[in-house]
Amino acid sequence: MIFLTVFYAAIYPIGFLWAFIALIANYWVDKFSLLRIWRQGRTLGKQVSVLSSQYFFPLCNIAYALMAAYLYSGYPFDNACEVADGSVPSQYIGKYNITVLDGLQKTVNITSDSAVYRFCYQNYLHPNDIWSLYFPPKPDANWMTESQLYWTHVFGWTCIAIIALVAFNILRMSLGGYLWG
Repeated sequence: MIFLTVFYAAIYPIGFLWAFIALIANYWVDKFSLLRIWRQGRTLGKQVSVLSSQYFFPLCNIAYALMAAYLYSGYPFDNACEVADGSVPSQYIGKYNITVLDGLQKTVNITSDSAVYRFCYQNYLHPNDIWSLYFPPKPDANWMTESQLYWTHVFGWTCIAIIALVAFNILRMSLGGYLWG
């Protein structure tokens, strides 16, 4: 539940609240079951807590940083990029009657100064081929504003820093007794 929450936190931040509520409910149900229903099990020791603190939670931090960087670099996921100097072809200029999703009739007026869009691939997690995987996430600068481009670069480099810190920390904790005695 924690991993799923941090995986999608960038596009669904309210998931932290839902995970919190679910973990509280899980805690109370398990507490009741342990004290009232279940029989005593074998003792596990500290292996589960050590495994969680040394590997699971640091890997959740990596997943959070990586997914936030990739999801922000591809936002808004509509694959429509505005052409800055594009002009509407003359055959499209005019008024059109369309039906929108809820069945209502609307009139759309396309003029020569209307915005023109082109297709741009914004899913950087699944590139067209494996050799074009972007790491750190570097979006197409043609469709982002300067501010979005700046923050995407900040997210990408922060992601690299978090991965390096977590990898160093896991290595230090795993080999700590041998190297740093």
